[in-house]
Amino acid sequence: MDVSFVPYKSARGTVDLTSADSDYRKAIEDKMDHMRRIVVRWVPVMQKIVSLRPDCHWCAYDDGRVVMFVSLAPDEGFGHLNDIYEIVGAHVRHLESLGSYKGSFTPEPDHEDDTLVQWRTWTFKAGDDSRLVLNCSFSMSQHCRLVEEGEETVTVTKRRVVCEEPAFSAAA
Repeated sequence: MDVSFVPYKSARGTVDLTSADSDYRKAIEDKMDHMRRIVVRWVPVMQKIVSLRPDCHWCAYDDGRVVMFVSLAPDEGFGHLNDIYEIVGAHVRHLESLGSYKGSFTPEPDHEDDTLVQWRTWTFKAGDDSRLVLNCSFSMSQHCRLVEEGEETVTVTKRRVVCEEPAFSAAA
């Protein structure tokens, strides 16, 4: 699915503002319907999380991610979020049992660290088109810290565009 969304445009070779307006309205309505379908399956579990963590908030992306932001308090570590992980995992298993959503389900995903901004994410997948990401910030936690794990060498392939005259291309 494309993350970019350009609903206001003209067909090739035209500058038809009336059609652009009409297409824009339809595209926005379709996008709203799509976003609602992505989010609606996560609403019950997000309501439970908010009841446990009133300071959290969420946003949805058009690539199928619903991201819920949770911050650890100074006296907390990631273990304090186990109840939330279990609630979300149970919800994913429930969604899978419904049979309404096609694709893969991950009720117990691995975490992913982002060491630059001090957060850890857990992604729970329910079907091929939607996933709930718990984005847990540990910037305030006195129990979580970044630990150096060594260095890694990365190989980068450099490329450039070379355009030849048509006569040179035909000769080759």
